[in-house]
Amino acid sequence: MRYQLIVINLILLCLTLSGCHFNSKHVPLVNAHNLFSNIKAIDKVYFDLDKAIIKDSDKVLLEKLVQKAQNDPTADIIIVGHTDARGTDEYNLALGEERANAVKDFIISCDKSLESRITVRSKGKSEPAILVYSNNPKEAEDAHAKNRRVVITLVNHNASTSNDKESATATPFNEEAHAISNQEQESTANTKVKDTGNINTQKQNKQPLN
Repeated sequence: MRYQLIVINLILLCLTLSGCHFNSKHVPLVNAHNLFSNIKAIDKVYFDLDKAIIKDSDKVLLEKLVQKAQNDPTADIIIVGHTDARGTDEYNLALGEERANAVKDFIISCDKSLESRITVRSKGKSEPAILVYSNNPKEAEDAHAKNRRVVITLVNHNASTSNDKESATATPFNEEAHAISNQEQESTANTKVKDTGNINTQKQNKQPLN
């Protein structure tokens, strides 16, 4: 039995070194260049603690996004709601959806015809823009505030993707990847705060507000 395990491990090692890899049948393969060239715009709006009310300053941003969508009738509107890490998974999924729907409702109030092009999702606290690791309460709260967001993406799904199907450079794609934009990655790189004490506080409060 031990000999068989050694042989299997050697085979896997050879496959890894030779550059071979396995792709799940259920994971779509797309060309990264074509994927991101289909993204027309990415915007984010932020929310107060435990709230799903759009701020007046963000309404201006959303009105501009509506204009972009009106100028590009082939673009779909993907709205993804997020929360900070405090609270239960169930609570945060519901709050993320409430925030995403608030953005959807505002867009529809600007232009009813856009409703059929809108997709709403909630990620709850599962995809934070910033990981919170700070003993400083202000730094921790600033990081939480950046996670309480809705990401709105205009993406052209009608663009030609024929090259994706047979591309040798194709890579697995998570449908939510476009929502985690380069802008968010830059924000994450610029704001890495460290905190163990905050995590302990979260455990003590079984269902704090978010």
